[in-house]
Amino acid sequence: MIGDGMGLAHICSGMYANQGQLTIANLSTTQMAIDYLSSRSTNSFFLMAEGARIDKSAHSNDYSAVVREVLDFDKAVEAAIRFAEKDGNTLVIISADHETGALALRDGNIKEVKTKAMFVSKGHTPIMVPLFAYGPQSKLFGGVQENSDVSNKIFQLLAK
Repeated sequence: MIGDGMGLAHICSGMYANQGQLTIANLSTTQMAIDYLSSRSTNSFFLMAEGARIDKSAHSNDYSAVVREVLDFDKAVEAAIRFAEKDGNTLVIISADHETGALALRDGNIKEVKTKAMFVSKGHTPIMVPLFAYGPQSKLFGGVQENSDVSNKIFQLLAK
């Protein structure tokens, strides 16, 4: 439970970029936040790391930037999962608030590690986004859920 020493790291969906180049890696930024919060917390903490540059890149239909930002965000997830594995009492939730661009992969070549992409939109779409969870209470976050259900469950856990 949150009040009984359970840390909660919510990883939503790059950090900051300058003309397409990442300036702050999600792994180091997320790790610094985890280190800071865990060293100052007596019971638990809540951390939300957002990969907003994924959305911005999808609005521009910039496939290369989307890939870079997703890979960078994956490093933030890695930092959270590594902390959760060591801690044993941390719940990590990975999701997004919406899909953008209706991105579809096509004409992939696994041997050459190449894919082509096609965007159908430059806006938000009604396509469902994945929801993943790791750690205590992760079963609460399985299956298809409304975003508001996810946040309500987070608030319920934080209140305990």
